[in-house]
Amino acid sequence: MLGQMMPMVDDSWRVKFEQVRSDGFSHLQGWWVFTSIIAPVLVNLLTALCLPYVLACGIFPLFGYSLIINSSVYRFAWLGSLFLGLCWYGTKRVHKWLLDLHNSIRDDRYLVGRRLHNFGERRRVGGQGKLPPNSISGGYFLFGQCSLLCNTGFPAI
Repeated sequence: MLGQMMPMVDDSWRVKFEQVRSDGFSHLQGWWVFTSIIAPVLVNLLTALCLPYVLACGIFPLFGYSLIINSSVYRFAWLGSLFLGLCWYGTKRVHKWLLDLHNSIRDDRYLVGRRLHNFGERRRVGGQGKLPPNSISGGYFLFGQCSLLCNTGFPAI
C-alpha cells in the first residue's frame, strides 16, 4: 500500500541509460545525452543552489531589515530550502498514501472490480413467482453480499 517511491527516477531514466549503454562509447550521441540526461540533472541542482541564494541576497534585503537579520537569512537559506523540499516531498507522500488508503477502503466496501454474483436477480416472495411489492421502485437492492431494503418510493437507480 505504501509502495516504493524513488524521487526523480522512473522507467524513462532506465530506458535512457540502456540506450547509452547499447550505443557504446564510440557511437555515443553527445547532444542527446546532454539534453536527455545531463541537462535535467544540472537544472535541478542549479535550481536547488541558486534559488535560495537569489532569495536571500537579492530579494530579502529589499525589505529593509538590518544587516544581522540579512546575514542570518543568508546563512539559513539553504537549510530552509532543504526543509521546505522535505516538507513538500513528505506532503506528497502522505497524500499518495491517503489516496491509496481511500481507494482500498472504497474497493473493499463497494466490491469494485469484483464480480457481483446476484446482479440482476430479483428476490422472490415465499419461493413463488411473484415479485415483492415495490421491487422496481424503491425495492430491494442486491449488491455483493448485502441486500438493503429501501422503501422510499423513489425509483431504484
